Amino acid sequence: MLKDEKGKVRWAMILPLEKQVVSLELSKQLKEAGYPQDGLWYWTKYFHVERYELVPKDPNAPHGQYFIAPTVAELLNRLDKEVTIPKGLSDVADFLAKEWLCLKKNIQ
Repeated sequence: MLKDEKGKVRWAMILPLEKQVVSLELSKQLKEAGYPQDGLWYWTKYFHVERYELVPKDPNAPHGQYFIAPTVAELLNRLDKEVTIPKGLSDVADFLAKEWLCLKKNIQ
């Protein structure tokens, strides 16, 4: 469940897709830290494209050329704890990815 600083529940469904997935940079950090690479959205770089693109899960993506772009909901499931979102935060997925990375570091 997402809550803002006043305790108001925020639903991930009302956010545009771009705000529901992790940025490419944090997706790379998640993969390096061992975050499972199974999800709904990926940053991928096809051989004919020079930049990474956000695409739905694609079993035909070349090995090593993709990074999961977890959604807010997927990150909340992995965090398995209540999270308070700072007021006015626009990159909720990146915030949650950083939370996961911090937890991972604290566990090791």
